[in-house]
Amino acid sequence: MTPSKLIILLTVFVVGAVERANSDSEKECLSRNDYDHKAVHDLLSRSQNTVGDFKRLTDFPCWFDVDLARIGQEFARRHFGQLFISNTLASILLFTHPQIQPVLLLARADDTLKQRTKGDLATAQQIFLWYQADVLSPEWFQSVQNIRKIHSSVAAQIKTRNNTNIHNPDNPPDHWRNFQRDEKMWEAFYLDLKQLDTPKVRERLVPFKFSSPYKFNQYLLLITHWFFAGLPVLNPRQLGISNHTERDLQGFLHLWSVIAYNVGLEEEFVFCKGTLDQWKECIEYLKYFFVTHYLPHLLNMNLEAELLIQGQAEVIKQFVPGIPLEFWLITLLENHLNVPGTHLRKHVKLVPGAFGSLIDWFSTKAANEVDFFRGVLNKSILTALQVASLRSFGNPGNNLTHVASDHYSCSTYLLG
Repeated sequence: MTPSKLIILLTVFVVGAVERANSDSEKECLSRNDYDHKAVHDLLSRSQNTVGDFKRLTDFPCWFDVDLARIGQEFARRHFGQLFISNTLASILLFTHPQIQPVLLLARADDTLKQRTKGDLATAQQIFLWYQADVLSPEWFQSVQNIRKIHSSVAAQIKTRNNTNIHNPDNPPDHWRNFQRDEKMWEAFYLDLKQLDTPKVRERLVPFKFSSPYKFNQYLLLITHWFFAGLPVLNPRQLGISNHTERDLQGFLHLWSVIAYNVGLEEEFVFCKGTLDQWKECIEYLKYFFVTHYLPHLLNMNLEAELLIQGQAEVIKQFVPGIPLEFWLITLLENHLNVPGTHLRKHVKLVPGAFGSLIDWFSTKAANEVDFFRGVLNKSILTALQVASLRSFGNPGNNLTHVASDHYSCSTYLLG
């Protein structure tokens, strides 16, 4: 064989190898999602029967965009106060979901109000760390890996339990009976919510069937992904987030997709990975997920949902005293569901109602118009968390290395 022929053959081999490598890389790197509604529904159905292995990760996924994630972090730091409010509002939706209810009831079965407060505080501090520490820092990676371990432990515990004792809407465990059901408030809420329950809305609902015996599964982690990212991306102005760009929202959503992957959501089930080239499709997915996987359960709330929501309101009062549950319900109805909270406003007492209205004006309308108010809200929420941290952990939680390694509790079972 002549040297020229050998060179030609080697060139063909190398080019072919590179093309095959690129092709294999594209197959391996699942950076795009199929947002066809049937494809999404089938994938969500499959996620119900998948627990996940929760093996320790050593690297970020191939679709990770460090610059975009840092944009998301900067956006989150700038609007931390509004994101705290967003999480509180989204928790109302989250607690109506029958996938999350048995897990919370079991994971927090013996918790007192003090323990639940410490658990939610620990979660809030980890989230703040994910916004504050650089996404490539050791503290950031240690924090998400610790949450991943907790998720693995809870999934294993719940898998071995008898689920028939943890999901009974008509007879919740005794420890939840410490919360006396506010019958008049819920009656007023349902009267207001009824305005949303129209034939047109019902036509759009695709209730999800819960056939899997696994309560802590990939679907549950998908639910929490929307819980953290859904409202800020879909309704930023209603949260008081006005000074943002589309790239800010893309970065924030990308950051939460990376977080979801790191804490246990397998790559196959991570939506909104390619937020730049599939942004419109991703927005439609978030809307679709709300309409088909949250709204049906909000319109068909059970007793467990009421008790979980009331319990969470008591926890929030430990951080921000004086804000009644009616405020959160009215804000969710009026600002995000476009439903007047007429009956709830009549129900709430004058002073708490006036205080709630002031908070709503301050955190949304004023924050939308003047950055000063947004800054005050951020400072107020961070100060409240620092004071709570002094009570629970003996330090304000300013040392991110310390928070990443030690600020956990037996209640830090879920991101929520």
